[in-house]
Formats: sequence, structure tokens, C-alpha cells
Amino acid sequence: MFSLSMVMTFMLLISCSSEEKLQSPPELVAKSKIDGADLEIPTKLTTYNWGGEMTYGGPWESFKEEKGVIVKPDSTVEISFPKNPDELIVRQHTSSSGFTIVDETNHTFIVPSQPGQYVYGISGKWEEGIALYGLKVEVK
Repeated sequence: MFSLSMVMTFMLLISCSSEEKLQSPPELVAKSKIDGADLEIPTKLTTYNWGGEMTYGGPWESFKEEKGVIVKPDSTVEISFPKNPDELIVRQHTSSSGFTIVDETNHTFIVPSQPGQYVYGISGKWEEGIALYGLKVEVK
């Protein structure tokens, strides 16, 4: 016969072992360092397909009129989510439809050494859906 404590322990193990489903696209946090201090880079959710709900847009359009956060040449940008995606792709956008894939390692990427404004699209895929985020930096 099972004791109450055995049943409670079993239920606790089950609840801890199953990951909680995301109800909506998770928040993206992006940051870099300037003189040793963390610098948060604003991000926007631009497109997603989540639980049957879809939106359309893109990083280029979302940041077209905005100034980028100033970072130093060859700075590292660290990106994080409350729950890591199963797949992650970082793109540097050159127009509304043009982009190049950026090398991403351990949720970090390096901005160019050349001064200028750069728009990035960060695409994440989770079991619950797909989301595309944008951010903009100015290398100076």
C-alpha cells in the first residue's frame, strides 16, 4: 500500500521532470559590454507562429526609423531566453528581404569591425512555435 508521502514524492518528481509549455513567445534579452559594464540592447518580437496564432513583420521594418545602441567594433552580443530554443539562427539584415547568416556560438555573436548601423534578426524554434526577434546596433 502506498503511503501519502510516497504518492506526494512521486507527484513532485513528475512535475519537476516535465518542462512547462510556453504559452507565448518568450522574451529575448540581448546585451553587450562597454568598459566592463553590461549594456542591454532593446529587442522586439517581430513575427511569430505560436499556438495557431500568427503575426507578420520583420526586423528591418521594425528598426528602420530607430537608432541602434552604440557598441564597439567586434563586440560580442549575448542573447538569452527564459527557455532556450531547440534551434537558433542569427541573421544580419541588409534590407527587408536581404540578409546573411551570422555565426552564433553559445548564444553569442560578434558585431562587425566596420562602423555603421546593423539590424539583426534572431529566429528561435521551440516545440510550441517559432518566433523572430530584431535588434539594432551602431558600431562606433
